Amino acid sequence: KQRYKRREREAVVSTQSTGMSGVNSDSKSEFTVPSFEGMDSFKIDTSTLYNIIAECRVIKSDEEMKVMRYSSQVSCEAHREVMKLMRPGRMEYEGEATFKHYTYMKGGMRFTGYTCICASGENAAVLHYGHAGEPNDKRVNDGDMLLFDMGAEYAGYTADITVSFPASGKFTESQKFVYNTCLKANKAV
Repeated sequence: KQRYKRREREAVVSTQSTGMSGVNSDSKSEFTVPSFEGMDSFKIDTSTLYNIIAECRVIKSDEEMKVMRYSSQVSCEAHREVMKLMRPGRMEYEGEATFKHYTYMKGGMRFTGYTCICASGENAAVLHYGHAGEPNDKRVNDGDMLLFDMGAEYAGYTADITVSFPASGKFTESQKFVYNTCLKANKAV
């Protein structure tokens, strides 16, 4: 009888599973548990795990904060190096290569947390420019504004930094107006 009860408990445990479902607080996209054949023979808790993991994203330990600051610091330094390099006649991908080289060489960061966006001129208006279909391959022209969104990843934590600056190193009056308007809006939020 004892052996039967233990096997019964083991059977209950083996047919229970935890999955995640919920709404992403950033994108508002819904994440649901993948389905598979025979899934109806399992009892799946879809409410517990998502809330726990979502809460873990909010609370950071001192060690996690140090890693996040490190990733941000090295990414900022890399952006400065890119800003020094970029000028009319350079290719957008040179900015990406400089960023990746600096973060790996100086910070030990082998990867970026997302596809680098290195957009000049009209490419800065293309949402998520820089992917395979739009591969940071335009020559930078005099008068272009550059928008670079790049962040290095370290120990699972990613910086997310976007900078905008004129290719020539000096804002035109209209560029200055747009830049300052965006900066004012950013500071207001």
